[in-house]
Amino acid sequence: MKFALLPLVVAIPALACLEYMGWVTANGDLNFAQTVDNGVITCDSTKGWYIDQDGHFSLTCISNYVYAFTRDGKTAWYANPSNSFQLDQAPTISSTYTFWDDFSFC
Repeated sequence: MKFALLPLVVAIPALACLEYMGWVTANGDLNFAQTVDNGVITCDSTKGWYIDQDGHFSLTCISNYVYAFTRDGKTAWYANPSNSFQLDQAPTISSTYTFWDDFSFC
């Protein structure tokens, strides 16, 4: 009997494409924000959000994911089970809202 040894491939979580979007009103209220990591919604303000200890918006995320961003929408922090990142967002700022829809690692 002959046995063939096949190499063992271990799947390591990888960030294939991250979309992060948000909309904050001119008076600083969060209207909507969400992250989509490799096609999966990982954080979503419609599921809940709060102002964290540093005054940032922090969204409700699936287990082991984090998305928080400054009130002006310019800086964010994202973490998944294998990595964490600081993101420089490019919001559109008008007299009535701040909005962004950015992509990284795509």
